[in-house]
Amino acid sequence: FSWLRSILRRASLRWKPRSLVMKNARRKYKGPNKRRKWEYICSECAAWKPGKEIEVDHIIPCGTLKTFEDLSGFAERLFCESDGLRVLCKACHEARKHES
Repeated sequence: FSWLRSILRRASLRWKPRSLVMKNARRKYKGPNKRRKWEYICSECAAWKPGKEIEVDHIIPCGTLKTFEDLSGFAERLFCESDGLRVLCKACHEARKHES
C-alpha cells in the first residue's frame, strides 16, 4: 500500500486548498536575496521562512494506509479543505510528527 499512499500524497500537492493555505501565509520578500520572491509564516513559531523551509501540515493527521478499509478515511483526511491545513516550518513540522 506504500505505492498507493505515495501516489495520493503526490496528487495532493496540486490540491487547490493546499495552494490557498500557502498563498494566505506568504508575503513579499524584501531581503538581500534578489531571487527569492516570497516568504512564509510558520503558524506554530510565527517565524518567516523561505519556501524551501516550509511544509503544509494536516491539523488532523491523515493516518495510515495499510488496508483497503483505510483508503476512504485516508483520502478524506488527505484531501481536506483549507481549514484543515496549516503552514509549518520544517523544524515545527518535525517536532509535531514526534508528538503524535
